[in-house]
Amino acid sequence: MMRAVVTMLAVLSLPALARAEAVDFNLVGKVLAGSRDKPVITISANEQTDGVEVVLTRDDGKVFKHKTGPLRPGATKSFPIPVTPGQERRFKGSMKVTVDGQAQSANFEFASEVVTPATITYDQVDLAAHTLVLKSTRETTKVELEVTSDEGQTLGQTEVTFDDAAAGAPLPVSWNQADGTVLKIAIKVHDPDGFYYGLELYPWRIDIPHEEVNFATNSFALDKSEEPKLDSSFEQISDAVARYGRWAEIKLYIAGHTDTVGDPRSNRTLSIKRARSISQHFRKKGLRVPIFYEGFGEEALKVATPDETDESRNRRADYVIAVEPPSIHGSASWKRLP
Repeated sequence: MMRAVVTMLAVLSLPALARAEAVDFNLVGKVLAGSRDKPVITISANEQTDGVEVVLTRDDGKVFKHKTGPLRPGATKSFPIPVTPGQERRFKGSMKVTVDGQAQSANFEFASEVVTPATITYDQVDLAAHTLVLKSTRETTKVELEVTSDEGQTLGQTEVTFDDAAAGAPLPVSWNQADGTVLKIAIKVHDPDGFYYGLELYPWRIDIPHEEVNFATNSFALDKSEEPKLDSSFEQISDAVARYGRWAEIKLYIAGHTDTVGDPRSNRTLSIKRARSISQHFRKKGLRVPIFYEGFGEEALKVATPDETDESRNRRADYVIAVEPPSIHGSASWKRLP
């Protein structure tokens, strides 16, 4: 998940302007692409003003002129700053303020940009050693990190500063941590322009112990006699959701597995359908959290066996409560149950 501060407000002081107190001059020079904010100059009148003229000369030589009419106290007027997303442009400007027929001017310079938001990635997460490595597609000045337990308590915090680390450079972060089960690692990565980008990691999961449901050969239909096994699991899942759901958006993941009897493609298809049958039962029982299911066929054997081996321990399902998709085996295509 990525969150960011979407505006940075810079206020230019114009000490050379004798009548500067007549107006406030505010510049929003840099904003994030995709946000509601735009680069803009805003003039706010503090007293009756005959008019304000702003002239901007961009670094490519283009000139942009803006004028106001008379401004009453409290009135505002905004002028857009012409920039293209992803490219920083420099401007030289002048502002002339006229009050009671007397005009005075001042010059100023600034840079403006519609900033492309950074993409933050992570690697080498070691929960035992309390370390991880981040990377950002923009320069980085600081990383903040907070670790929260599955009981909502703060287990650790840190702040690491960087000397304008280059885009793509590894950003190693380590922290001290109290005892507890980690639910969430919240991260903020700051760039030199005053923006930050949020990332939340959820290295937390609960595997629900359960008695395996028996399906008829080549069938995914759930027999009535097997439902009590699922009802027991439903109670455990509901208890976990009630306990941890206040701290994060809990989801249930059902993963189906088969033994090696039959061809791999058919086994995978069968395991998907069986996982869906189990998921549907939990939904009918009243479980309202998001439910996802996937089948792995004979790809993730609990007990290694030769092909065409009837092994009951491999005919199983995983019931996992987590915030993010759990790692079961290789790449998975989790399907959300309606």
